[in-house]
Amino acid sequence: MEIRSFLQETKGAREKSGRDMAANLRKATMARRSEVRSTMNGLRKSREKETREYHDKATAFMRDLTNGVAGMLAKFSKEDRERGVRMHQMFASYGRDRMEARAVWEGNLSHRHGGAQASHHSTPMGGSTAESKHEASSSHHEPKHEASAPHAESKHEAGSSHSAEASSRASRHPLTSSSQRDSSGDRSGKGMK
Repeated sequence: MEIRSFLQETKGAREKSGRDMAANLRKATMARRSEVRSTMNGLRKSREKETREYHDKATAFMRDLTNGVAGMLAKFSKEDRERGVRMHQMFASYGRDRMEARAVWEGNLSHRHGGAQASHHSTPMGGSTAESKHEASSSHHEPKHEASAPHAESKHEAGSSHSAEASSRASRHPLTSSSQRDSSGDRSGKGMK
């Protein structure tokens, strides 16, 4: 009887300890499961927070980059417009200068052409001036002819006086005159032959 009661007590104690161990194991498992769940939840939350932060940072960076690029493009576009306006103004000023220079050049050419036509139309007057110059030169040369005429007359008078002296000499020397006449006759006869 004592052995049976001892075995029953041992069996009851073993069952009770088994139940206690199972209960403790369940408690520990539940506690570990809750810990793991809380850890996973914490990690998920931290990851979501970090993801949000990274997303916010990336969004801010892209926004800043987009705004910076847009500002640079706007600045470049403004500079291009201003440069285009300056170039257009410069080309317009250059074109106006060229047109003014062309107008001045054409005005000078027309003025020169008009002066040439005026000088061409005034050639009769120039001819009259040439004629007047010719008349003046002829009138200037006429006194020379008139002055040369008395000189010729003086030469003619000198020649006549020289012939008179020769005739007087011939009359003084009849032999020389007759010989001269004979020689002149011989020369004339030879010329006739």
